[in-house]
Amino acid sequence: MLERTRELEEIQEKLVQKERLAAMGEMAAGLAHEIRNPLSVIRNSIYFLQTVLSGKEKIKVEKHLKIIDQEIDETASIIEELLNFTREVKPELSWTKIDDLIKESLKSLPIPRKIRLAKKLGKDVPRIRLDKVQMRQALKNLITNAVQAMPQGGDLKIGVKVNKRHLVISVSDTGEGISEKNLEKVFQPLFTTRARGIGLGLAITKRLIEANQGEIEVESREGEGATFYLKLPLPSEQIQRGKSN
Repeated sequence: MLERTRELEEIQEKLVQKERLAAMGEMAAGLAHEIRNPLSVIRNSIYFLQTVLSGKEKIKVEKHLKIIDQEIDETASIIEELLNFTREVKPELSWTKIDDLIKESLKSLPIPRKIRLAKKLGKDVPRIRLDKVQMRQALKNLITNAVQAMPQGGDLKIGVKVNKRHLVISVSDTGEGISEKNLEKVFQPLFTTRARGIGLGLAITKRLIEANQGEIEVESREGEGATFYLKLPLPSEQIQRGKSN
């Protein structure tokens, strides 16, 4: 009886959450439209100024125009993050080679020179079925999060290992770490300790991983960096042990 009650409560909670996300999605779509239009006008104005200014005038304002352009990119990124969070996650599964997925994720991210990158991808890692686009986004979010945690530079380590139940991808940094009181909050929507951003990156990452039947965990001590573990299930019917193409 208790188990049935818990199941009903979980179903009810999921329905409420789905309704909230749908409402947020409508609001986010409207906001995105209203904000993107003036951003486009500002960007066009920047382009116009860059074409008409010359000589000393251009040198004086060029730096400030670049700052404005960067802020537009930052605002557009926040809008996209909000839209991604409110979209329904429906994975399209295909057999995937994990080391290729990691390489593709890194290829599209600029890693600063002051960050030392180390990869340990393991041997005989089986292919598993997942949504490549979603998991690539989840990995990019974790890598970006690690880089942002090390503004003065540090070590970024990405590892892959297989145990009896999971394929585990780890992303580690040597940044400021996460305090004990914040460890339970890092995956909550709108939670952030940083001056910039709206705190949806890790919440989106968690949703993407769970949509692919995976789990995410974090280990950290304040001042000692953090390690995020992305765990993907390895049921026998999902494992394809053939050699990579």
